[in-house]
Amino acid sequence: MPDADSATILVVCTGNICRSPYLEFALREALAEVGADDVAVHSAGTRAVVGSPIADEMGELLAGDGIDAGSFRARQLTRGLIEGADLVLTADRGHRKDVLQLDPRALNRTFTIRQFARLVPIAAGLPDPRHRADGSARDRLDRLIERCSAARAHTPPVGGDDDVADPWGLTQDDYERAAGQLGPAARVVADALRARAARPQP
Repeated sequence: MPDADSATILVVCTGNICRSPYLEFALREALAEVGADDVAVHSAGTRAVVGSPIADEMGELLAGDGIDAGSFRARQLTRGLIEGADLVLTADRGHRKDVLQLDPRALNRTFTIRQFARLVPIAAGLPDPRHRADGSARDRLDRLIERCSAARAHTPPVGGDDDVADPWGLTQDDYERAAGQLGPAARVVADALRARAARPQP
């Protein structure tokens, strides 16, 4: 049973073997680095290759950053997983639509990962609806979602620029391009959820 003060982020792509597991592990690592390891990160696929490991190419890219994803196994997205997540981040807009078809109530807490990372600095300039500088992981994430949702309502969409293209079956450059979009976005999200007690990395 999750702690009442902890928070959960669900990341979603198609097969749950390339983009979403890469983001799951990269985001988990980034959160730990900023002292926000009370935020759990999981992933799932809209058409998951259930039980499969992460794609070799993505696993090797993570390993290059010292992250071991060898334990990973793909799973299918369900309404229950969405309901259990405080924030849902998807690889592209199609996945966001799939999430909302399963659970329309998740509208205000579902974003593509690049959209969310793009909105974070805009949200930082908005009033904090709860007027608190820190708090539990759940509180920090809820406040961030509220401000990003408000920012989204007043920010013009950028279309495909909010998507991370699927590299499955393509070239090494395509895998590296996807990782190069997911990794920095993960760090933006983690920094926004930094625990006050976290010490800057040397």
